[in-house]
Formats: sequence, C-alpha cells, structure tokens
Amino acid sequence: MPNEQMERIRGVERDILEGFLALIQEKFPKAEEAAYFLESNVGASAINISIANLRDVVSHLGTVIRHPEWSREEKLAQLANAEEHTRRAIMDSYNKAAFITSEKVFELLEKYKSIVLPLKSGRNPTLSSAPELLSLKTRLKSVSELRTKARKAKGRNVWDQEWEAGVKALVVAFWELKDIEQVMEDYIGRATQIRDNKKTTLLTWWGIIATIATAILGIIVSILLAR
Repeated sequence: MPNEQMERIRGVERDILEGFLALIQEKFPKAEEAAYFLESNVGASAINISIANLRDVVSHLGTVIRHPEWSREEKLAQLANAEEHTRRAIMDSYNKAAFITSEKVFELLEKYKSIVLPLKSGRNPTLSSAPELLSLKTRLKSVSELRTKARKAKGRNVWDQEWEAGVKALVVAFWELKDIEQVMEDYIGRATQIRDNKKTTLLTWWGIIATIATAILGIIVSILLAR
C-alpha cells in the first residue's frame, strides 16, 4: 500500500505505532523485571543503566509522534532503536549484576587465600570442608564461560532464542557467583574466628607467664632485700 494511503494516527502510520505498543506490551515488562532484579540484588545505585535504556525506549516513541512528517524509513529506524534499547535494558541489567558480584567475589578470593587456606592446610577440623583453590577457580571459569556466551548473544542484535539463552546464562552466572560469595564469606568468618581465638589464647598464656615471672621476680627481690 502506498505510504500516503496508510491509516495514520496523529500523522503516524498505524502499523508503526502498533509496533511501539507491541514492544511496550510484550517486552517492556521483561526490561522492568531485569531492572528490579538488578536493584534488589545489587542495590538502587546500580540501576542507572536500566533507567537510561528504558527512558530511551519512550524517547524514541516520543520522537516519532513529534515528527509525523518524517519518512517511513526514519520512523522505522526509531522503532528499531527502541527495540535495541529494550534489549540493552534487559541484557545490561543482568550483566551489571553479574559484574558487580564478580568484583566482590575476586576481592573475597584474595582474603580466602590469605586467611582460610593456610589454616585449612593446618588441618583445622572447622575448615576441613572449605573448598580448595582449584575448585573455586573451576567454578569461576564456568561463570566466565556463561558470561562469554551472553556477550556473543548480545552482539548479534537480534531478539531470538539464542539471545534469550544469553540472558538466561547471565542469570545463572549471577546466582553461581552469589553462591561462591556466600561459601567464601562463611569460611572467611570461621577462619577469622579461629585466628582471633588463637590470638586470645596466646595473649592469655603470655599474661600467665608474665604473672608468674613477676611473682618469681618479686620473690627474688624480697630474698635479696632480706639479706
């Protein structure tokens, strides 16, 4: 149908507006869900990336409505951009959640190596079940592979099954990182308590020794003064 014969609403082709409405009805909720996931698991300060992309989706719709004189191709480009920002709002939210958690995990890993593993190697029974470094690195490698899969899916710029599999990979990666984080925090807490107890015990013994030494010295001084 020639462009001039197409049904229009406020000067914009009906099918283009329906495309925007379908995007908002069917896929916008997934973007909101991703934003909520990021906020609830990482914190409100992290959701700027979600807000920016969701705002841009609405902005592209507004641009089309404000410029009914634009060509059909220009309006379709705005719809395509809105779809891209919707995809980014979803993928980038889950990716940021995984990234922030990954940063924390690698910080904890350094503490784990310096606090937990030395005490574990001393065969402390409280830490006997603490995972070895190789086990943690194997899990982190699996997480890295999931995130790589997601990056490849994102780069295709197509909302299909492979792209959705990439989103799911990020969610799996995030929860795997959270589990690793919780495991390390648990054993770091145990190891710190053990180390603090050892320090307390050592200080107690030094206190006893100091008390005995002071008593002996007092006796010796008394004997010497009595002569």
